Amino acid sequence: MNLGFVLYRQNNTECEAKFLAALDIFQPLLAEFPNNPDYQRQLAATYNHLGNFHRDAQRPAEAVADFRESLTRYEPLAERFPLVPNYRSELGGTLNNLAMVRLNQGELAEAQQFLERAVGQQRAALQVNPRNPVYREFLSNHYAVLADVQVRRGQHAAAAASATELAGVRADNEDAYDAAAIFARCAPLAEQDQALAEDKRHELAQGYGRQAVVLLREAFARGYQDLEHLQKDDDLASLRIRPDFQMLLAELETKSPK
Repeated sequence: MNLGFVLYRQNNTECEAKFLAALDIFQPLLAEFPNNPDYQRQLAATYNHLGNFHRDAQRPAEAVADFRESLTRYEPLAERFPLVPNYRSELGGTLNNLAMVRLNQGELAEAQQFLERAVGQQRAALQVNPRNPVYREFLSNHYAVLADVQVRRGQHAAAAASATELAGVRADNEDAYDAAAIFARCAPLAEQDQALAEDKRHELAQGYGRQAVVLLREAFARGYQDLEHLQKDDDLASLRIRPDFQMLLAELETKSPK
């Protein structure tokens, strides 16, 4: 499997044959030794890698089948060994991968369910090992995609909650920026939410906008430097007329090297 992964990282299509060969090795081993967690993990990881290859090769049906097979191996491991954080983290990664394929297929509700589960698994891994940077990176990715799906589904309150979590996972400038973009996208959704009274819609939209600007400031304080992207980013369209956003732009333009 390791050779297959190396070839995959090199965009070498021969990785598929190596992954299939690994399945031929680990499947009989696991059948003979069903309680061996290493064989089960190797089989789960191989299916996950194969799913990534099929996704990249524009073969989504095969990718979905691969990721589902991976889940059937990772889920018992995570349940059986709840204090082994790698099992939970890798399960979260596979759930995220499956969600991405389903998202691209237009299955937003199902993608959201997988992402919510991914968040839960990654948070559980972090409870065991809070300093692991890979777990934090994965959790950040899960929240970013989850918030995007929630915005697409019009769930502005849930998306705002996910964006808040995203901004706090790591001291990363891109996380703060991405969280700001989610809040900016939530503002027009709140304005159009017919389930809310008109004054509440406006109040909520303004609150989302304020928080977006706060997070943009935080992103630049953390080291974000792409002022040109900030000026052109369509995700920030709802902020353009805000005085606090215009003030932020003016400050950044003054500080930007000419």
